Amino acid sequence: MGNTACGQWCGKLCDGNEEDKESKRRSTIRPEKSEKRAKKRKEKAEKRCQRSKENSPAKILDQKEFYDEFSSSDYEDSDYGDIHTKPSFTRKGYCKQMFKEFIYDWIKENLESETALAKFIKLGPFKVKTRDAGASDDTSSYKIQKKVEYGKGTSKENNGKKMKSLYFGEFLGNCKQGRGVYLENKQNLYEGFFVNDKPEGKGRLIYSNGDVYQGEFENGQFFGYGKLVTKTGFCQGNFKDGRLNGIALEIMKQSPKDKYFGNFVNGMKHGEGELIFEDGDEYNGEFKNNKFHGEGTMMHANGDVYTGYYKDSLRNGRGKFTFKSGKVYAGYFENNMFEGQGTLTKKDGNSYEGNFHLGKRHGEGYHIDKKGKRTRVRYKNGEEVK
Repeated sequence: MGNTACGQWCGKLCDGNEEDKESKRRSTIRPEKSEKRAKKRKEKAEKRCQRSKENSPAKILDQKEFYDEFSSSDYEDSDYGDIHTKPSFTRKGYCKQMFKEFIYDWIKENLESETALAKFIKLGPFKVKTRDAGASDDTSSYKIQKKVEYGKGTSKENNGKKMKSLYFGEFLGNCKQGRGVYLENKQNLYEGFFVNDKPEGKGRLIYSNGDVYQGEFENGQFFGYGKLVTKTGFCQGNFKDGRLNGIALEIMKQSPKDKYFGNFVNGMKHGEGELIFEDGDEYNGEFKNNKFHGEGTMMHANGDVYTGYYKDSLRNGRGKFTFKSGKVYAGYFENNMFEGQGTLTKKDGNSYEGNFHLGKRHGEGYHIDKKGKRTRVRYKNGEEVK
């Protein structure tokens, strides 16, 4: 008897082979869901067909779809040290994927015809053999396309019998040109655009340790706006020659968990910026080579506030230090201590105006009461000399 369903819709199937039963069960129990899936598959197939016809790198670069894909990428919010969380072929359901799992799943999802190679890449070692005519398509053999002078193709680099690097994408004059995916030295995966064999334009670089950079490249280096996620922290801003240059945000995720927003030069804090420390202290001012240097304000978590000049992250030069207790010192500093001429005013209004050394009153000065009366005094190492 042929495979038939019950006369009325009830979600049950009559006798038939298991494959037909399964297909009928899917279409019978949730017909609307099955139709949606079929529609999505058809749309994806049409898009792939359309992209395959447009071999010109210039046309690919103009595709807004690719840029939208980057801006909505789900790995931006990933946990540090993992690639991202998504449905995995490697393990059932949602999971946080490590690097090899990500490589395998990416190839299986985006290059469905390369399943044999994908399995072999995951299971390793990275050996790829050319399949002979009539050979079975198993994990030990797979046909690799040769480089093409123009259009889409695949290339690999070998180190002896083991595969060193693998590239899927577009070529121009035997060079990687246009959109492609490059697995380098079995470690780092780059997905994006190439110019003359080097990453250039929008791209995403995933390191084997889980670090991820997403943004703009030039001549194979981070160049332009981008985001870098590592196990120790996150930074977002402008890059030049692989380093932060210009305005950027940096957040550390391991102790000390500091946050910085401001200017960078060659990867170092340099210029105007704001730094928030893990303990609650906040500095707003000038930096030089990752150190406080120039004019700035430090607001301590305990309520103390300093406004003035810094050198090599130490208070040096003229400044004003306001204590939580209400006491205020205005004058000169050297290596974080009162040094030279200054005025120390107590909360009750009485003050001392004179010389300081190593943070203590030292030398000649005046006691000034809150009514303005001045009395000449002399100090040595903080002790008044009668």
